[in-house]
Amino acid sequence: MIEGILQIGKVIKEGKKISEISADIPKRKKDIKYKIGKINFLLEENKIKVDLTEEYSLGKEDKYKFIQLKLTGAQNQFLATFTDLKRFAGDLDKKSGKGKKHTLWLSIQDEILQLFKKVEDEYAKEEMEKFLKNLNRIENEFYKDCLINFSKIESFEGKNISDFKKSIKKSLGRNEDIIFWTILINNEKVVDKPFYELLIKKKIIDDKKKAGNVVCFLCNKHTDEYFDDFARLPIKFFINDKVGFSQKLSDRWEGNFVLCEDCYLSLFAGEKFILNNFISRIGNISFLVIPEVPDSLPVKQEKLKEWAEYIKVFYNPFQFFDRDKLKEKLDEYREYEIIKYFLMNYIFFEQNNQQFKIFTLVRDIPKGRLEFLQNILESYKINVFNKFPLLKEFVLESFGDILWIIPLRISKNDNKIVETSKITNLFAIILEGSSLNREFLIHEFWIGAKAKYFKNLSYHNVTNSDNTEFEMINYILKTHQLLFLLKYAKIINGGHNMKIEGISEEFNEYIEECGFDEKQTALFLLGTLIADVGSKQAKYGSKPSSFFEEEKEKNCSKQAKYGSKPVLNKINFQGISLGRLQILFNEIYEKLEQEKLLYPQEEIIYAKAKELLDRNKKNWNLKPYENVYYLLSGYAFKTKLNIEKSKEKKEENSNV
Repeated sequence: MIEGILQIGKVIKEGKKISEISADIPKRKKDIKYKIGKINFLLEENKIKVDLTEEYSLGKEDKYKFIQLKLTGAQNQFLATFTDLKRFAGDLDKKSGKGKKHTLWLSIQDEILQLFKKVEDEYAKEEMEKFLKNLNRIENEFYKDCLINFSKIESFEGKNISDFKKSIKKSLGRNEDIIFWTILINNEKVVDKPFYELLIKKKIIDDKKKAGNVVCFLCNKHTDEYFDDFARLPIKFFINDKVGFSQKLSDRWEGNFVLCEDCYLSLFAGEKFILNNFISRIGNISFLVIPEVPDSLPVKQEKLKEWAEYIKVFYNPFQFFDRDKLKEKLDEYREYEIIKYFLMNYIFFEQNNQQFKIFTLVRDIPKGRLEFLQNILESYKINVFNKFPLLKEFVLESFGDILWIIPLRISKNDNKIVETSKITNLFAIILEGSSLNREFLIHEFWIGAKAKYFKNLSYHNVTNSDNTEFEMINYILKTHQLLFLLKYAKIINGGHNMKIEGISEEFNEYIEECGFDEKQTALFLLGTLIADVGSKQAKYGSKPSSFFEEEKEKNCSKQAKYGSKPVLNKINFQGISLGRLQILFNEIYEKLEQEKLLYPQEEIIYAKAKELLDRNKKNWNLKPYENVYYLLSGYAFKTKLNIEKSKEKKEENSNV
């Protein structure tokens, strides 16, 4: 995977300045119009002018040198284009009552003084001296104890940063926001100063370079200058800041992972480009798609962004694969089809300020595996559409839909998923083609069904719905679709080919597609009968449509006037033991008699379910939660069929 990043970096850095390969595309939200905030220190007028007129468009991060270097601790936050307004206004130290200079853009002063000693070019030195004089004026006239004097801001009457933010928000239109801020002095951008490029180079390269004769880990070349500190790299694959991981516990890293300047810069450029152009999302989960070819990358620098789009369109199994759209795109990207073989790598990650946290790393997935997944997805859809047209609304459009089937706990504070690695590890299994334990899925489905039915909002896929039974039914039917898809992809075993005489072909096909064995089928069939009882109970709760209907309802037994589905109370969602199952079978039979539902087909279904239960009592190895899931499976399937057939009947009556 590092080889793939290196290949991209070597192409992208060719002939470019360090600031050009360092720029970051800022995070954006849909339907938001972004502006660039300009903070202009006008020295002769002794005021600060804030300009919010310029609209942001892709590419302007290069023009304004928007660079994120993960400067932590007490390091100078000297960059003149930033997102955090503390870089402009200052950060108060509560103990001293003064601002922390290192958190201000003004800390560029210290960086220039360090650079001044090393620069030999007289013109550059002269420019730095002029700039330092202006900085001194700004520090003395516009700041006090490293905190901005808000009275200097033109047309602003507030007293603190909170007031300033409110004023900015008021100045912006609806659905507008600031993408980043940049500093100007007397109408000139600080980032355009000739020495600013040298400051970027100093931070990324010069400050990290060491002397010594070593062999580069990536290119195997001997070098007299090397890098073993990768703090500036956006993605860190090696630990080199803890003594316990160093060579012989010496806190030296020459024998572990060191790079020559060319490889270091290529890796830096490659990581920046990948984070800007190869990033995708599944819900709130970010992931990178990193291609790797056997030799050097046969794509020119000016075509790299287009190639990145090609990779994201054709080799991202978490997006919808529409064959017609892919064919349209194929003509656009025909030239990239010359790359017949490559490997794909996926990094599922989270990036918070200074931290890049990797949840799951998936390496060396062949191009053919991804094409196989595309074909499997298409075959699965066609089969399900043909076999179960009444359930077409539950068909999974992509592997990304799995995110909403596996229940993941969320934080109470910010609704952030706290079990991300559970789902990303499942994605890894699918990409790699490893086998998955079916019991793991059933356990997750059971948790999800409970969360839906009892409206447990601590899970990411639970909505604040009033009809929790409907939510639970739809969820169970979605879990069946996942079983279908994973069976087609050979991630889980194909299950059993059950064929039960006497029941409908529709039931047999569905049971076979789900791969249920005899025990699971027994519970599934009982679940379908519970659904029939529930449908009958719910029907009594509807308002009578005529005098005859009203009279009929009056004559119904008191127990029958439910208006809901009390039969569901017989299912203990926490788990059902075998002994309780045997009792449940008898109770459901009584309910069928009570509700006058013992038609020949229902009699057969009950008899078959009881036969399967009795045959397997001695070797019953299903766990209590599994018993619940398979009961709910039959309940959800038959309830949905009852609803759809009721709709069809109404349509037929309306057409008569």
